[in-house]
Formats: sequence, C-alpha cells, structure tokens
Amino acid sequence: MVFNGSALSYDNLLAIGIAEADLFVAVTASEEMNLMVTILAKRMGAKRVIARIRHHKLTLHDDVFRFHDLGIDDIVSPDALAASEIEILLEKRVFTDLIPFAKNRFSLAGLVVKRSDHMIGKTLAQLSYTNPAFLYKPVALVRDEKTHTALDNLTLVEDDYVYFLTSEEGVPILSRLAHNSDRLIRRTMVVGGSRAGIETARRLQEKRHRVTLVEHDRTVAENLAVWLPDVMVIHGNVREPGFLAEHDIDEMDALIAATGDPELNMVACLLAKKHNVPHTVALVKDVNYHNLTHEFGVDKLINKKMLAADYIVRHVKNSNVISVA
Repeated sequence: MVFNGSALSYDNLLAIGIAEADLFVAVTASEEMNLMVTILAKRMGAKRVIARIRHHKLTLHDDVFRFHDLGIDDIVSPDALAASEIEILLEKRVFTDLIPFAKNRFSLAGLVVKRSDHMIGKTLAQLSYTNPAFLYKPVALVRDEKTHTALDNLTLVEDDYVYFLTSEEGVPILSRLAHNSDRLIRRTMVVGGSRAGIETARRLQEKRHRVTLVEHDRTVAENLAVWLPDVMVIHGNVREPGFLAEHDIDEMDALIAATGDPELNMVACLLAKKHNVPHTVALVKDVNYHNLTHEFGVDKLINKKMLAADYIVRHVKNSNVISVA
C-alpha cells in the first residue's frame, strides 16, 4: 500500500494508522528527515522505529546522542555495514561470505569450489565425515542459481557455492580445506574517498593493514590525508595507463573499489586482476549483478542497499529470532 505525502505531516501519519504500526522504517536520502520522522512516529504510537543515516560516526557516539532516549530503537548506516562486510571478507579472504552470530561463536561461511580444491567430487554428506570434531557442517550448495541441501546428494563441481555453519575454531580449518590457505591480507588499496571507502580504510588500518587510498579529486584527497594520517593517500585516476603499476599494484593483496561510480569500480577490479591481485571487492548499485560476480571476474560485489535491507529485515522476524543472514 502506497501513500503519497510528507512523513513529517501529523495528519498523514494519523491517516496511515501509525499508532497500530509494529515497525516504522525511515530510509529517505535525508538523514535529518529520517531522524525527525522516526521520533515523531514513535511518539504517535509506533512500536519500533529505525532510521537510516549516512554519517556512521553518529553510531559511535550514542553515549552523547542517546538515540534510544529520543525514541529511536535502532539506526543503520549502509556505509558502516559495507565497511564491516569488507573487513570480514578480507580477514578471511577465501570466503565469499562470513557472517558471524551468537557473539561470534559461530558463522555462516560461503565458499566457491575451485578446480584444485579438496572438495571436488565429494557430496555435502561426505564433507561432514571429513570433520570428526564437528567444527563445521555443510548445509547447502548453490548451482545455476538453484539451492540444494545435503539430501540432494549432489557431487561438488567447479564454481559451486557451498555454505557451512561453523564454529570459530572451524573457520581456519575450512579455509585450508577450500584453497589450502589461511594467509591474512595485509596490504590493501582502496579506490575512492566515499564514506564507505573512508570507513573501510580506517578499519583496515586499525587492523594493521598497510592501506593506500586513491582519490581522483585533489581537494578531497588533501582532506583525506589529514583525516587519515596513517593511510597513504594518492591523488590520481586508476584508469590512467600505468597508474596502478606506478603505485605498486603488483604488491597488493587486495583492491577495494568504493567510488560512487559502479562501472569504475568494476573496471578498477578487472585492472587489478590483470596485475594478479588475489582479492578484489567492488561496490555496486544494481542488485542483479550479484549472481554474476564470478562471470565479471570480481571476487565480491557489495550492494549497500541490500546490506541495509537485510539488517532492517531482522526486525520483522519473530521476537525470539536474534539475527538473520
């Protein structure tokens, strides 16, 4: 049901029955609008309210802003969610997904089967037997966009996606099982001084990654050099011939393309792959790209809107559900 009108209007909120709403979500492009309408909706009777914000630092200072005291139950920053996703993926680079839950005691881990993997030729049931301590359990495989369970008894082939439930101790074992590697990434290039790019660079630097950030706008690059003193900030364009080679792309473990231009992000990742960069991540806007990740030659595509939507959907599950991946 669609209602045309301003959400800041008392009469409009009254007309749509805001007092009976179990959940009110404000995800307009205006951060100020989202915060204001969620406060208004809560005071008019909405049981739970969520506001989307752009400046993720607001979430770091809740002791000052005290959003809950204003009636806002939760705030979501797509840029912070994207940075968290990238951080997790780079820490354990063999995984397409690594989603922690139960206070990080367990994770949902996704792997792509490669030609040289030990998993080739085995079924999901057989993978369970290779794990006598039950540190991980295969739960599903995805082939040709169709999901199968262990009951289907399919033999794994190259390019299958396999998903495991794993304990914290099982993550490095799965890493070795898949690609015989548990090496962490330590040198990363971030392309684009967007909010997501800045937050990603900041988090990786805190994890002692050597981070190089490339920004095409000179003024923005100069400001970033001040804001991120421990990150090497370079003014330039990755599409310029020789630019990546000049700035040590061959020594990078990963490239994160986080500009506001999805096509440029894809091109940057493909150029990095030509220089044999092991892991590439691109931020995109088209949700239809996700099923074509490996056809594009990019290791991981991230869509901030999908991340935010997944986060919000957790709140419409039954009250006894803690989290949903």
